[in-house]
Amino acid sequence: MKIALSAAGEARFARILERYDEGDTSFLPALNLAQDEFGCLSPDVQAYLAGRLGFPVTRVRELVTFYSLLHERPWGRHLVLFCRSLTCRMLGSVDFLSWARERLGIGGGETTPDGKFTVQEAECIGACERAPACLINGVLHGPLDREKFERFLEDLK
Repeated sequence: MKIALSAAGEARFARILERYDEGDTSFLPALNLAQDEFGCLSPDVQAYLAGRLGFPVTRVRELVTFYSLLHERPWGRHLVLFCRSLTCRMLGSVDFLSWARERLGIGGGETTPDGKFTVQEAECIGACERAPACLINGVLHGPLDREKFERFLEDLK
């Protein structure tokens, strides 16, 4: 499979390389661009980017597997990220996450069979004052309870 950025993607890539010093600083913007273009950062896309940036594929893979918002498989239409920081854990996020996965019938990082929801954990979403919290399509929600989460699901269906 031949991987190539669109013309608009190439223009954005050129701006990224102009804006950031050589080295690792261009990685995250380039990864975000590729994810926008290709829908995910599959191994083929990672190899393509490594070649374009002049770094080993292992370096690109390290970043893709470290950051919660980078993904190797396509996500569902709605991304639900549950915070797993200490404050959220102390206030019940682990139990809430288990319940939400059970409710949707999926495991960690999986997408519902209809392609609507992907649920995964995020290291910290910066919402300790609203713990336990989650991001749904990038919007912060918390403190969570089952009733609120059910409403979110119904609104998104």
